[in-house]
This record gives sequence, C-alpha cells and structure tokens, in this order.
Amino acid sequence: QGTILSSKYQFTSTKTKNGTVAEEQVNVTISSRAIKELQIQRYISGDALLLNIHITHHAGTTFCGKIGNLGPRPKFACMGGDNWPQNVSNEHSWSYKETATMVQQIRPYFHMVSWEYQKCGNLHDTNWEYENLVSVIVMRHPLDRLQSRNTCDNTFNKADPDNITAGVWWN
Repeated sequence: QGTILSSKYQFTSTKTKNGTVAEEQVNVTISSRAIKELQIQRYISGDALLLNIHITHHAGTTFCGKIGNLGPRPKFACMGGDNWPQNVSNEHSWSYKETATMVQQIRPYFHMVSWEYQKCGNLHDTNWEYENLVSVIVMRHPLDRLQSRNTCDNTFNKADPDNITAGVWWN
C-alpha cells in the first residue's frame, strides 16, 4: 500500500462548561488518503472545484472535453474564454492563503477549471489539501506525447509512420 502521509491541523474550539466559556486547542492529524477522500466527497456533493493541471500535449483538452462537459466550465479548454466571470481573477497559481478564496469565487460559476503550463509553473504554494479543491493531472506516456499534435514541429507527424528512423525520433 505504501506510506500514508499525514497533515497536522490545529483547531480552536469553544466549550461551555457550567456556564463559563473556555477555549481549547485541539491538534488533529489527518492522513493524506482521508484528505483526498474528503475532497472527492465535497466535489460529489457540489462544494469542491476540480482543478486540472494541464501540461501541454498531455491530453488536458481531451480531459476537459469529457469531464468538463459534466457541468459548467470555462469555454476555452476549461481555462478561460468569454464566459469567465469578469469579477473573478483568472490568475494562477494561487498562494496557500488565496486558495480557499479563489475556490469560493470560482465554484459558483464552474465545476472544473484548468491551469496550463507549457514550460514550468509554481505549484508549490497552493493549498492542495483544501477540502473544497480536487486536483487532477493527466500524464501521457512519453512516446504518446511525442506523437501528439505540434510536437517537435510536427516532425514525427510529417514522416511516414512505417519508415520512422532514429533521426526523426531524436531531432
């Protein structure tokens, strides 16, 4: 099964005891599996946002077409378009503190959005454990990606697939 990672959370709870109010610090450790299950349940119940990390030529547009059509989504490859609400930022990546706010602003309009990274992007700061955010990343096999549209100036796609040479593959 592998190692189960966990996160530690600290909550402040207010208790009433004999007419007095006391605050108590409660430390809770939640496994990463439990966090993922909670996120998925929140998505199924209509509260969470599905965020696809779209790496160019890794089938993110296809994923958007199939999954995105299950509910409202941005028109252009789930990333933007003329139906993006003018009062909501379309900037990404989000900081840890911005994550909840951005999800709360976007979710009433869309059930799914995508962030595209053609070369690199900063994914370090986003709160991936936020209960109302489900993240997805689609990864293609490297040879499938090589054969995808516009890869390597379409060198592969211009060649006769029956006569592929090492030079075509390595250029």
